[in-house]
Amino acid sequence: MQTLNFESVHLKIKAQQQSFQVWCLVRKKYIILTPEEWVRQHLIHYLIDYKHYPMSWMTCEMPIKLENLSKKRCDVLILNADLSVHTLIECKATSVKLNQNHVNQLMQYNRKVNAKRIILTNGLQHEIFEIDYNNQKVDKLLEFPEWGKNQ
Repeated sequence: MQTLNFESVHLKIKAQQQSFQVWCLVRKKYIILTPEEWVRQHLIHYLIDYKHYPMSWMTCEMPIKLENLSKKRCDVLILNADLSVHTLIECKATSVKLNQNHVNQLMQYNRKVNAKRIILTNGLQHEIFEIDYNNQKVDKLLEFPEWGKNQ
């Protein structure tokens, strides 16, 4: 798999029949190692190890129901202590070039969860936005913020 644009992390990977599996810290089980999962697991480890995000407040593949009644899954949600959503994350494979359609998809998901921060990444390129609902403003961030700063 491709080297990603994160600090170095250690993933626990095992061969399983004709595929590989990666240990998910959040789900506490092995997951089939797809290109998207490669990105998701690197991001999870990076946020925990380098940015001090609380693993116990993370959840993966959380189902949500959109306005058109279709069910989708959020790749990663990071909750606040009151169980509201702090960060909504969408991961794509490195082969997927991020574009406005992906940002729109993430914004559509966010209409359901009202996260303060949203992150879109393919592991090479990261789009990070902070939403100020009081002032109806969205700021694009240049790097992943540390947990605890500007909560």
